[in-house]
Amino acid sequence: MSQQGTRRRALKTRTIAARLLTISAILLATVPGLAGTASAATGPVSVSLTFDDQFESQYTLGYLNALQPHSVNATFFVNSGIVGSASTKLTWAQLTQIASSGNEVGGKTVDGVNLTTLTTAAATADVCNDRQALIAHGFTNPISFAYPFGARNATIESIVASCGYGTARTAGSLSPTGSRYAGPNPPSDDYYALRAWAPSTQITLAQLQSIVTGAYSNPSQGGFIPILIQRVCDQTLDPTNYASCQTGSWIQLSDLNAFLTWVQNAGQSGGAPAGTKFATVGAVVTASDATAPVTTIQCNGAPCSSSLYQGGTATISLAATDAGSGVASTHYTLDGTTPSLSSPTYTSPITLSSGTTTVEFRSWDNRGNVEGAKTQVVQVAPAPDTVPPTTTIACNGAPCSSSNYAGGITVSFAATDNTGGSGVANTYYTLDGSTPTTSSTVYTAPFMLAGNTTVRFFSIDVAGNSESPRTQVLQMTPYPVTVSLTFDDQYEDQWLYLRPLLLQYGMRATFYVITDDTDNNYSCCMTWSQLDTLAAEGNDIGGHGVDHLNLTDPNVTYAQKVADVCGSRTDLINNGISNPTSYAYPFGNFDATAESIVASCGYQSSRAAGGISASVTTPGPPWTESIPPADPLAIKAIDVDGNTDKSLADLESFVTAAAIHGGGWLPMVFHQVCDASAPDFTTCMSQYGVRDTVLGAFMNWLSNAGQPGGAPAGTNVKTVAAVMNAQ
Repeated sequence: MSQQGTRRRALKTRTIAARLLTISAILLATVPGLAGTASAATGPVSVSLTFDDQFESQYTLGYLNALQPHSVNATFFVNSGIVGSASTKLTWAQLTQIASSGNEVGGKTVDGVNLTTLTTAAATADVCNDRQALIAHGFTNPISFAYPFGARNATIESIVASCGYGTARTAGSLSPTGSRYAGPNPPSDDYYALRAWAPSTQITLAQLQSIVTGAYSNPSQGGFIPILIQRVCDQTLDPTNYASCQTGSWIQLSDLNAFLTWVQNAGQSGGAPAGTKFATVGAVVTASDATAPVTTIQCNGAPCSSSLYQGGTATISLAATDAGSGVASTHYTLDGTTPSLSSPTYTSPITLSSGTTTVEFRSWDNRGNVEGAKTQVVQVAPAPDTVPPTTTIACNGAPCSSSNYAGGITVSFAATDNTGGSGVANTYYTLDGSTPTTSSTVYTAPFMLAGNTTVRFFSIDVAGNSESPRTQVLQMTPYPVTVSLTFDDQYEDQWLYLRPLLLQYGMRATFYVITDDTDNNYSCCMTWSQLDTLAAEGNDIGGHGVDHLNLTDPNVTYAQKVADVCGSRTDLINNGISNPTSYAYPFGNFDATAESIVASCGYQSSRAAGGISASVTTPGPPWTESIPPADPLAIKAIDVDGNTDKSLADLESFVTAAAIHGGGWLPMVFHQVCDASAPDFTTCMSQYGVRDTVLGAFMNWLSNAGQPGGAPAGTNVKTVAAVMNAQ
């Protein structure tokens, strides 16, 4: 329709309304019972226009052409299951627009069935599901309800209250001609049995004016008039449906507009009695609500008791009612504190586990009334746990596969106990295919594997229930790793406890010597004769400075630095170490100047004291040095020699991690080697020592590379000089 046509139609509607006002004035002056005089005016009258059964004309004619132009709000009672079901029915979009203008949308069950013909359970579902459907479509906290066919009894009223509604409208007991014109205002006699005028035929302007003036003239009856309307009809705006529209409780659009204007002119010449106003049902009952909601609690579907609930859980449900404005929200706490609006909102039953819980709860209504906090102490006995836990295995964070893994795998376990169970105590595993027991390794954190392994595992819960062992066969092809065992500062304990291990396992190491300490035959250190023997046995003897000077110290002159580095190599050569090529920076400190000094003194390589991983116990990137190293004068190393008691698992983890992450070179930094039977054991361990037993077990593991219980296949041990000379 064009805008011009719309304006002509609106003008015609206003003209009709004006004529009807003139007619109404004549009626008020001539028809007994219609006219209210100033002497009879004793109080205000609230009129609630209520539209039932979601007929489309309520929107296209009633809302768009009457309520909205007059800025009057009404209440629309809908059956949520029928909304949009036919072209003659309102849609959710139309209802949303209606509500956005301040109109009220209330419930009338899902399908409009007479509630008194249903079972209690079916009636409850029909009412409560309808309210939840309204909420789901954005109509927050619906307050008002209308009984289908006006049929109700005490049970139905209690159902409506329990579903959260604050009030319910009947379909009768008021009349513009009878002895009862209005219900109580406020409607405090029975919020769930609101009186209403519910005609079954046409509603006329004269009838509407009559019921208002009748209520005004009989103040003892009250002043609240809900009026039931089903259809709004107009032959001009809706000629196609005009004939079928005149069914049930219907009103001409012109009469509706005239009535709206008449009430809005209350107290003026030709208008309704002074104080007459429109209000939604929800607005009337909310304004009169001065009573807080009432909330009840049940445990496992029955009134809560002080007895101990068995089975490990108890289900707590809260139900609130509020006659008037309706329940806005119920809030609760489980720690005994007083609930507030910021506490958890009750939406569904709460499950309590074993133990004693203090439940506090209360509700708020839509007027803002709040009940006092209520308290219920609930005691739940633990359920007997007879179900074992379940353990799953993951490889690199994903389900393990039977395919071959390149490099290796990080293995993790996840164990869960049954709901309400005693909880997982431990997970045990083996890596050699043997059946695990409670004496096997306890799982504490993810671990790495870099070789074909049969993993067997199981978990046990606190109650002692044990699952059957599970098995996972893993296939891996590790990357080759070259390990260099490097020892700084030529401590004598290296001769006493390390040399026998090297000979036992046929391995060679690199020893970095502070030559002045050996020159002066300090009791702490190996002699030149011992160093010569180590060299003759194939070990790599390198320099660590004459006096172990920090090559980045600004207080040390360039000449002193050169003398310290070059002098160490001269000392080595003069004492029988031919052509030493390996150097290690004192304190691991170096810069470009230090590198140039080391190279100028004739050393082929120089080792730092870090650069691999960031921890002395936990592997991390970068996992290895490359072969050949990117910078031979700044060889990265892993300083496992932090001032802690090194474990075999820690040492193995760095090699395994390297085999998983691409392989390469793993120089490892050690200092003292300590024997528990030696008198200086405590002092030795406090000065960056490693136990000889741990070192021996590590070397045994390395020597069995590729074998069950050994290092990853492809792992080998070489001195620094051997790695560099192989390039």
